[in-house]
Amino acid sequence: MKGMVCKIALVCVAVLSSMSSCIIGEIADRDEFASHKLIYEYSESAIYEMLYSLDMSVRVSAYVNATTDSARAAVGKAYFSSAKIAQVGGVWTVENKYGKWSFESNALPIGQQGAEWRIALSRNSGNDVFIHSGDFLIKATDSKKWLLQLKDIGSQITERLEGSQKYEKYFDFKSYGTYSVVASEPDSIQPFFYDYKIESGNGGFVPDKIEPGHYNIAVSYSVDTPLSLRYDASEYIFTDGSLLLKVVNSDNSSVESFKAVVNTIPGNWNVSFK
Repeated sequence: MKGMVCKIALVCVAVLSSMSSCIIGEIADRDEFASHKLIYEYSESAIYEMLYSLDMSVRVSAYVNATTDSARAAVGKAYFSSAKIAQVGGVWTVENKYGKWSFESNALPIGQQGAEWRIALSRNSGNDVFIHSGDFLIKATDSKKWLLQLKDIGSQITERLEGSQKYEKYFDFKSYGTYSVVASEPDSIQPFFYDYKIESGNGGFVPDKIEPGHYNIAVSYSVDTPLSLRYDASEYIFTDGSLLLKVVNSDNSSVESFKAVVNTIPGNWNVSFK
């Protein structure tokens, strides 16, 4: 997915590291766009991966609630051909090369008002994912509309030298957020069950610990205008909407706020910062 893979080139490490001591420092002044883009991409990644797990729940619900063996087999072939799906007691699990998801519910299909699903996820470090462990709650407030609540979700920034698979260092964060999400039928068959729009919400991530050499910044964001996720040939992109972002360093001596406006069409990533 464009802009969502957590690989940091050396120049970006320098930009983000400068923020840990002074967000609006010399490097940020010289290349403000790069620093804003990097912070936005991590925020975007956290939101995308939350939607990924929501859609995984939708797919599991379709599989679990299929009324015939042939219908269940069709869902399995369409959405779990490269994954293992199983039931242990009242818990359904999905496992693939990227990690494992466990699902518990109040026995209602996830698209039915009143349904509550809890996801526990464990994704493998080194797969360039931002959110990698923890659990969150999904509440169906209407048909194809949910409230998602995340708290203390384990997250990682991967520092990797450009073109190197030998040098890697991980920095741990905790993500949180509450989002109102609505789904719509896609125009064609695609990896996700639905297209999604985040109508409102807020979230962020904070360092798991404060120490020298860590990225000691806290980022918070809120949905300013609804953020839409669409499939573009081979990957998912946010096509429109805007986020309000705030970055604070560990001792609160430096604060920066900015707005990210998304206006992307297939093949043309377009996010501006104000």
